[in-house]
Amino acid sequence: MTEPRLATPADVPEIRTLERAAGEVFRSVGLARIADHEPPHSQVLCDAARAGELWVMDVDKQLAAWAWFVLRDDALHIAQVSAHPRYRGQRYGTRLIEHASEVAAGRGIELVTLTTYTEVPWNAPWYRTLGFAEFAPQELSAFLAEIREQELHAGLDIAPRCAMYKKVKKL
Repeated sequence: MTEPRLATPADVPEIRTLERAAGEVFRSVGLARIADHEPPHSQVLCDAARAGELWVMDVDKQLAAWAWFVLRDDALHIAQVSAHPRYRGQRYGTRLIEHASEVAAGRGIELVTLTTYTEVPWNAPWYRTLGFAEFAPQELSAFLAEIREQELHAGLDIAPRCAMYKKVKKL
């Protein structure tokens, strides 16, 4: 398997295409609105790439998966992780999640966080198999509480969502 690499602004069009394709699976669980949700704007992703926040996995010169890691509140937050449907089930998304823990540990950060749907099989149930646990609502940092509020305003709370964390050991 290839290793994650930092994305560049040149990857952004393909990241946006991948994100649209990856979202289609939400139709299968009655969440068409999520499938219809537009990926982040190109300029936002270009800025994130320049900041060293976007990671990708390449297969045969095509993007198989991508992730967005943001450092906040003494945690590395996974803002997004998606695999292209043709590469789903081949562990590219899992590898990016593992890489988040590696990046966090390498920077002396002990916590990886994310927000996700609680009942979608490839969301919270899958993250639990990777060692993530749910935050209680009162345990949310100011940053995670703000993200949950943004998700609500963006219309993403059409199904139950939660914030999750995984503890990692510093290197």
